[in-house]
Amino acid sequence: MAHPSNSIWKRHHRRRRQWQFEIAAALVALTTAVAIKMALLVNERAHTDATHTAASIPNSAPGTCAEARSRGVDNARRGEEGYAPHLDRDGDGVACEPYR
Repeated sequence: MAHPSNSIWKRHHRRRRQWQFEIAAALVALTTAVAIKMALLVNERAHTDATHTAASIPNSAPGTCAEARSRGVDNARRGEEGYAPHLDRDGDGVACEPYR
């Protein structure tokens, strides 16, 4: 017959190992969750920064002559801000010339 104190010790030791395993599993789950959240935040921040950067850089060439006139860059010459080949109908290097 086993000594009573020996069986109590075994139960205590078994419970302690189980508790250690549960703590280790919880720490792994917590670490994994934090790592995933950080990766998502980094990805979201990179996407947000790229979107803001693209939106904050003004397009130097307006899309239409009406837009160029509203910006005050009509009659822009080749090489100047506001010039774009699609705004130069006759190809002479001056964008959005008035009809004559």
